Amino acid sequence: MMMGGIAAELTPQERKNLPAGNGSARSSRRPRNGSEEEDRNGARFFLAKPGNNGGNPVLEREITTEKEALVESFKLGVPYYSLQEWRAVSDLTGKNPQLRRELVSAGSK
Repeated sequence: MMMGGIAAELTPQERKNLPAGNGSARSSRRPRNGSEEEDRNGARFFLAKPGNNGGNPVLEREITTEKEALVESFKLGVPYYSLQEWRAVSDLTGKNPQLRRELVSAGSK
């Protein structure tokens, strides 16, 4: 089923996180202030359950930072997952209705 007239756009928060320039090149640089919160971009990190053979992801335990997840993943020999939660929001202010995505932060649940 086609949803005519609905376009997906980036939210202002997502636009802020894009690298400067034409928007097509992705930067691998860390945030300037180096804060862990900005580095996470709203992501949560989980270790995979040991013995899971690559089927559906099975999350074992949550790790606070990606650096800790990386170390624990290496020590235990299991992958880790980065998870972001998004919510669809509508914008009906213009002529054409639009759907946008909004990052769900831990404080807004």
